[in-house]
Amino acid sequence: MKKVFIFILSISIFTYGYCDVSSSLFQNAFGPGANNSTLSQPTPSSNSKQLINKTVAIVNNKPITSFELNEEVAKLQAAQGINPNLTPASLDLKRKALQSLIAQAVLVQLAQQNNINVSNAQIDNTIKDIAAKNGISEESLKLNIEAAGMSFDSYKDRIRKQLMVNQLQKQAISQQVYVSPEEIQKYIKKHQEEFDREMQPIKIYTLKNFIVALPDSKKARQKKIDQFKKLAIAVNKGLIDFSEMTKQFSEAPNASSGGQLSQQVKFDSIPEIYKSHVKDLKDHQVSQPFVINHTLQMIYIDNLDEHAPILSKNVKKYYVHAIEIKLSSGMTEKGAKDALDRARLAIQSGQPFSQVAEKYNQDYDHADGNFKWVSKLDTPPSIPPAAFAQLGQLKKGELSEAFQADAKTWMIIKYTKVKEYDAVKELEEQKALEAIFANKAQEVYKTWLTSIKDDAYIEILQKNLKTPELY
Repeated sequence: MKKVFIFILSISIFTYGYCDVSSSLFQNAFGPGANNSTLSQPTPSSNSKQLINKTVAIVNNKPITSFELNEEVAKLQAAQGINPNLTPASLDLKRKALQSLIAQAVLVQLAQQNNINVSNAQIDNTIKDIAAKNGISEESLKLNIEAAGMSFDSYKDRIRKQLMVNQLQKQAISQQVYVSPEEIQKYIKKHQEEFDREMQPIKIYTLKNFIVALPDSKKARQKKIDQFKKLAIAVNKGLIDFSEMTKQFSEAPNASSGGQLSQQVKFDSIPEIYKSHVKDLKDHQVSQPFVINHTLQMIYIDNLDEHAPILSKNVKKYYVHAIEIKLSSGMTEKGAKDALDRARLAIQSGQPFSQVAEKYNQDYDHADGNFKWVSKLDTPPSIPPAAFAQLGQLKKGELSEAFQADAKTWMIIKYTKVKEYDAVKELEEQKALEAIFANKAQEVYKTWLTSIKDDAYIEILQKNLKTPELY
């Protein structure tokens, strides 16, 4: 199995202090420098002291152990692209890791005292979101977590705690920060060029190149340049094939492949020496020859795909009522369909939708069956994508037949209202709100966290980890 390091940067305080509470819950890294050791328990060395999982700090009645500290240090190292197995952690990094663990402990305890709970459905949705953002299945995510030395139950418990803290943080901070509509519009105006770039169609290039060495003689050089200028014109007129020309004349290592240079890259990923020559080319066109480091080169667009932006100005939102039943070892497809048929009959017989939903619905975040406004662009998805196909076939107020929404879900669904909205404008306003909110909330968060720490009993037992700020 490919070794993958999966770590979570919470939008709460878990590692780096306050981040934007309106943005996605977690960002994940599957990148260079990541390895299995990051999430596993520290590997014992020849130093016998490292074999002891001693207490390094106490927060109220909760001990923080050396193993927990080492794990947090490894996570911070990996976030900085440092291999924790090769580079010893600095004292400053250890202190930073301990500060993070203390903040975690204080806030988790406070969330528990305030009876903040997180449902299994919320955890499952977060895991789905993490898997989707990393382009892997949930099963692959689970396998990668376990390969990294952490049980999936421990991983889910970590997510549960982070979601609890996130809710606490929202309650404590969001009411103290106000962003006016005028501030949002001012931010959008200032960053309009950036927003516009994001909404431009995305071009995906497949490229080939041609390289020959140039002779030292000026006359011979010009003769070769003129020769290949004519060949470039012939390629663009469709008289000769670029790949065949490259196989015959190119001196580059990739000549035998017809000059294959890349597989589907965005413009930003094209080598700098080629960008200016590619910019004005069309599909299946070659550039005029150009000189680079005593070589004559040409660049050819073998294929050009243009992808429209995901967002559009006209996106439908539906006000949805639905009942979901999940397949399991105790619930077959037939059982799910039969249950939904009974629920459908009850609704059509006049029973309130919410009353029937409370009896049958297994989406516990929407126990009464009211999903409110949903669209295809919701992140994470409010309902499975297949449900939107059903909505498109229904009339307002019409209740669907039972249908399979995904591999594990059966549904009945209806909508009572529909509207179109400008998704581009909404996204711009949301991004502006998040950026302004995060900036304002930074100071509020620091003050709030300091006051909470002041009310807690915190003792650091390992002397070299103490500083004036670290108790």
